[in-house]
Amino acid sequence: MAISSLGKIGTGNEQAIAILEKLIEPEEPLLIRKEALDSLGKVDPSNPRSVKVSIQLMEETEDEEVYREIAEKLGKIDPGNPTSIKALSKNLQISRDEFVLRQVAVSLGKLDPGNLEVLMVLVNLIQSTNDPDIRSLAAESLGEVGQGNPAAIATLIRLLETSSHPESLRCAAKSLSKIAVGNKGTITTFIRLLPTIKDKDLGKQIAEGLITILPEKKMSQVVSQLRDHLLYRSLPDHSPCYQVMWHCAQHLSYQTFKEAWQQRGLPQKLSLTLQNTEPETKENNSSFERLQQQLKNAPELTSDQIIFIATRRFIDAENPAIDIYDQMLEQNCPVFEYGLPETLSKLRLYWHLPPQKSNKSKLILLFYDQGNSSLSAHLLNSLVKFKGIIAVITQQESSELSVFSPDDPQLGQTLIDWLQQKLNN
Repeated sequence: MAISSLGKIGTGNEQAIAILEKLIEPEEPLLIRKEALDSLGKVDPSNPRSVKVSIQLMEETEDEEVYREIAEKLGKIDPGNPTSIKALSKNLQISRDEFVLRQVAVSLGKLDPGNLEVLMVLVNLIQSTNDPDIRSLAAESLGEVGQGNPAAIATLIRLLETSSHPESLRCAAKSLSKIAVGNKGTITTFIRLLPTIKDKDLGKQIAEGLITILPEKKMSQVVSQLRDHLLYRSLPDHSPCYQVMWHCAQHLSYQTFKEAWQQRGLPQKLSLTLQNTEPETKENNSSFERLQQQLKNAPELTSDQIIFIATRRFIDAENPAIDIYDQMLEQNCPVFEYGLPETLSKLRLYWHLPPQKSNKSKLILLFYDQGNSSLSAHLLNSLVKFKGIIAVITQQESSELSVFSPDDPQLGQTLIDWLQQKLNN
């Protein structure tokens, strides 16, 4: 009690500082030293001995909770201090406890912003841990230290699209709203997920996140993409979709908003409900799923990896590079080390990089064009320049690509025969 009382004395009190400096000496018990160190940080935040003693306590304690508390406080003392950075970097290498790793990484990130080692520790924790609480904490921490980093953004996007843990989803959305302002991949993901979220709090978080990162030049695209969800669904006025649409309406001129709303033409039957369209969607989905399963189970293809790309998930049909990349990440393709491939040219570079070959003999890129939407000429022309085995299942024709009809009753076997021929060449 007496030690904590010293911490309440006004900043700079020399008598209190002198007493506390004696209490952090090595001959004092660890918990006394820790409490004195806490109080010293309040009355003399920049005391040069605080860093040295903090590092000593981290090396001496075997209590993981005490270790994490000291690491957290060390991250707040004298940002940029080389001694602190060196000590935390060392502990980052030897720590095995996931909670400790997360706290050390966050503290180091505050002392040394942009430290790539910190970012990779947090990214690896999200990808490898089996503890959803650790994953949530690491996702939240990326929001503090991962500003603008492509690997951090891609990891959070993937977590947002694949996790079923509510807190992990909330943390990923919140962090993306901090570090991915204007990022096309994040905007695309938020738009795609927004109409599908059933959890009220998560929907609100994604809506607020989209509003935060959305530049005015992208608002017309958002209006066009969300329009049908407002037309086909009976959504309450306070729904996340309405929240985002209202934000766009407030920031766009009437003419611009009107053009964005009518960009794809109004539907012929506004009375058509979303439920009326679900059977066709489910049928298309099940056809795609059956094809995936047939190809995965084909013994002739077990040594190769097929990457399935569903075109129905494209948000930007003219330039679906990010949409394709997202689906590739979902199927365990590595993160692109040069940032997000925001154009088809960058996506081609990503596809051609040696790491893409992984441990498989060959990779196969298989596009499945569902519904009545057509693939853009830009996409088809770009795919011609992609090396490797690429096929497109679509009603459209192309003289330079391998195209297969989705109406072929033997489509699965047709593809297996074609792939065998390609793989044996």
